[in-house]
Amino acid sequence: NADEFALPFAELERARPPCDAVPAPRDVGRDLSDADMAKRVHLAPYAQIAPHTFGGHGSAERAYEMFRSLGLQVMIVVDKKCRPIGIITRHELALLEEIGMREREVGLRRRQSLVYTKSN
Repeated sequence: NADEFALPFAELERARPPCDAVPAPRDVGRDLSDADMAKRVHLAPYAQIAPHTFGGHGSAERAYEMFRSLGLQVMIVVDKKCRPIGIITRHELALLEEIGMREREVGLRRRQSLVYTKSN
């Protein structure tokens, strides 16, 4: 269709509103008219035909390894019947990495501050 076009991923990322600007689920669609609700968005240009999936009971370390080794942006989380139950993004894993680094730093400081005493 001549009216269809696809935006590059980088442009979509720049257009993403900050997290605090995203409305609560109950507020989504509140200001939309019937004409707006009748419109559709063609997502095929942005969807992967065979996205990488990850089991819902897998470890965060394994998910992180997959993201790093495969250069992924997103990964679909599936249940035991391969039904999608969530999505992991690179941004979320970056936050986990940051939290992990802080925890390691705190653990190291605790170990360095321990004073061992000899008990009789």
